[in-house]
Amino acid sequence: MALEVPVDLVIDHSVQADVVRAENALLANMELEFKRNKERFSFLKWGSSALHNVLVGPPGSGIVHQVNLEYLGRVLFDKEGALYSDTVVGTDSHKTMVDALGIASWGVGGIEAEATTLGHVKPWIKTSLAPGSGVVLQNSDLQRCLDHLGYNVIGYGCITRIGNSGDFDESVASAITENDLVAAAMLSGNWNFEGRVHPLTRENYLASPPVVDVYTLAGTVRQFF
Repeated sequence: MALEVPVDLVIDHSVQADVVRAENALLANMELEFKRNKERFSFLKWGSSALHNVLVGPPGSGIVHQVNLEYLGRVLFDKEGALYSDTVVGTDSHKTMVDALGIASWGVGGIEAEATTLGHVKPWIKTSLAPGSGVVLQNSDLQRCLDHLGYNVIGYGCITRIGNSGDFDESVASAITENDLVAAAMLSGNWNFEGRVHPLTRENYLASPPVVDVYTLAGTVRQFF
């Protein structure tokens, strides 16, 4: 899967000052940083290889706006015989520092940046989010981001995995039946046998929530991430 625009992601907000006034402070704090964020860093590492146009700056690289000045800013691109200027849209407050290199830059909100980066859910994709509880999603403010992607909560309980997923749009259902299409469902749950999620989904796959999101945005299961 290729993102809509090239993305540089620098990890610079996860380190803490646990060890100070010691020669090994840098190494000790980085070790603690990796220990605390192991799952996050593993997910980002996976994303950097599974998604095209993504470059991840690992912990310890520096602060993103300075890294942008020293390493990431291209100033000018030469592609297919055409020259065009570098531009950047970022989510940190000092993004416009790169203007010093002649690169036009803008600072935007995280949700807007993610929407531009990832694109939008394809119109033929049916999304449903039925969590066991809304506490974590609401307290972490994650639900606001999921709403923006089209993952609005449809209810609390066991819904999609037992087949209570509702009907497809008439145009989608007609396209599947008239063209004998093999439609697929991607579920973060269990029970992935044929037709379980919906009678028209002959393929059903199980995946973690982030992977479900990736395939939702891709609009197809004919890619391997």
